[in-house]
Amino acid sequence: TRPAVSVYIAYVAVIHIISLALTIMLQKSTGKVIFTTANYLDKDGNFLAEKAADMLLLAPIREEFFFRGIMFSLIYRRLGSIRKENVWPFAVLMSGGSFALLHSMNFLNSQGHSKLYVALQVVSGFVIGS
Repeated sequence: TRPAVSVYIAYVAVIHIISLALTIMLQKSTGKVIFTTANYLDKDGNFLAEKAADMLLLAPIREEFFFRGIMFSLIYRRLGSIRKENVWPFAVLMSGGSFALLHSMNFLNSQGHSKLYVALQVVSGFVIGS
């Protein structure tokens, strides 16, 4: 059976808090910048509110809509028509794995986040999605 939506929301919130705490701890213990607000600044150091809003609000909504809404539903319905048992967990793992795979592409971006931050994105993306 599927868990209640409130349980899922609480689970996601806890994972986000743990991820943020790990990021801060790693940043302090290693002295390396893992996450920076420089992604929200232009070349002159001015804050770009529209870019911050897109990265912090709109991008996560788009990702959730696609991976948890469209992709999960397609996998669940297609597999549900073939077999009736254990379809929901498989669809959750497939959509979570795809979500993590998408974020692993950030390893190729040399001007973006640190490799450690991207690793945290990939792991937390899979855990949250699963």
